[in-house]
Amino acid sequence: MKIEDFSLERWLLNPSRFDLASAGITKLRLGDLTNSIDPDMLMAYGVTNGSLSIRKAVAERYDANVSPENVLISTGAAEANFLVLYRLLEKEDEFVTFLPTYMQCVGIARSLGAQVRIVPLREELNFKPDINELRKVVTKRTKLIFLVNPNNPTGSILSAEEMQEICEIASQVDAWVLCDGALRGLEVEGQVSSTPVEFYRKGIATGSLSKIGLTGIRIGWMVAPKDLVDLCWSMKDYTTLSHSGIGEYLGAIALQSGNMARFFQRARTVIKEHLGILSKWVAENHGLIEWSPPKAGHTTFLKYNLEVDSVELCKRLLAEESVLLGPGDYFGSPRHLRLRYSCDRNVLMEGLTRFGAFLRRVSGP
Repeated sequence: MKIEDFSLERWLLNPSRFDLASAGITKLRLGDLTNSIDPDMLMAYGVTNGSLSIRKAVAERYDANVSPENVLISTGAAEANFLVLYRLLEKEDEFVTFLPTYMQCVGIARSLGAQVRIVPLREELNFKPDINELRKVVTKRTKLIFLVNPNNPTGSILSAEEMQEICEIASQVDAWVLCDGALRGLEVEGQVSSTPVEFYRKGIATGSLSKIGLTGIRIGWMVAPKDLVDLCWSMKDYTTLSHSGIGEYLGAIALQSGNMARFFQRARTVIKEHLGILSKWVAENHGLIEWSPPKAGHTTFLKYNLEVDSVELCKRLLAEESVLLGPGDYFGSPRHLRLRYSCDRNVLMEGLTRFGAFLRRVSGP
């Protein structure tokens, strides 16, 4: 098993004055979550699949048919995704993914010897897939269809009807459908995105608390049929064994309905306000930049009209302006850039000013 470098995650470690490359909102502080932690709490593992209370809280965020036995708590959505792929994929299986996407699962699938097959998200469709293209790509050897909804990096959203169509296509070849929903709940208009668990017996959903500003507690989960949950739980004994105990304690507080509503409202307020700033900037740089306004999440995926590849462009921008953006090549889409707009307002405005000046300088007279 040989795994390729995760180029995006290493790139995001570069220091900068204006970080517009990451995927999350400005972080919450511990005091935003709780002012009271029991100093006598034991620093123990706890139950390695997650306590009943936290699994129940996660289950309540999904379809009424989801129960705690359908939930496995993990170290972020990243571990949940890894466990699912490791359990389901074998050499020569087909793994179908939409691009652009967060490339974690693509790298894992390749390392396991799976054949990665790609369905593009069409910019002319506001980064939605052409369902007929998916039908042509899926075959009897397809083991897993992977998607991110809402999408990272584009911020597009699959409708319930589109999700159902994807599940129907999967059912015809008895494939699984895995949906990374780390951005679920951050829709601009507030309508929570669909997952395959609502439509399909072989639907899987993963998620986490990271994108509401709680990355540091590293609490995520998977929702799936009990048999698969149990298989992934046994595999977890070989990865982290247990997620963070203090993370679960804080995660259980965060998952209380009142707190989740408060954190989502905070995020949506920032998203709406900062999208206005970004929209004005895009208009000012028309001709150099094109976009499809995001419908959810903290990032947008910009297309630029310069004869330079995205990695080189981002390296020059960082060196000359100390502005960090995410190269589109790291999402499987050349000549694009992921830009985070849910950062501090002043960072966004100054970062965009510098980025605009850089684009005009590079484009020439």
